[in-house]
Amino acid sequence: MLRKIIVFSAIASASTASALPSILAFEAAQAAVDSCARQGFHVTATVVDDHGLNVALLRGDGATPHTLDSSRGKAYTVVTFGPIVNIWKTSEIAARVLASPETSQLANVPGLLFLSGAVAIRNERGLFGGIGVGGAPGGKLDEECAQAGVDKINDKL
Repeated sequence: MLRKIIVFSAIASASTASALPSILAFEAAQAAVDSCARQGFHVTATVVDDHGLNVALLRGDGATPHTLDSSRGKAYTVVTFGPIVNIWKTSEIAARVLASPETSQLANVPGLLFLSGAVAIRNERGLFGGIGVGGAPGGKLDEECAQAGVDKINDKL
């Protein structure tokens, strides 16, 4: 099975304890896409570093073009908003932000996507990045696949 793979190098200094190695980012993306594929879902997984920069992107077989943008937007949102509100899944971030007329305007900020489907990659050492998934029939399913990606690499961080 031929897969379309793009791996970006992470930009981080040697002193950054939370640098996400690109090989782990790819493993997480692969695990997320595989988890959804086993359920019959055609998705894209994007992994960003702790600054919201792309590290790995994997468009699974049959995933539609819009999944590239949605998976990236979700991943970016979880790493840029998670630390502010101390919430580490976009489903929970979206529920909080969109509940208020005042904060719901944040949905208009370019790059942010307040939809379920992303999980932070973090442990006691800090935030390493985030993984967003787009393409399953519902954000809850996207988020479950993203969690599978985090679970795949968590013990290697």
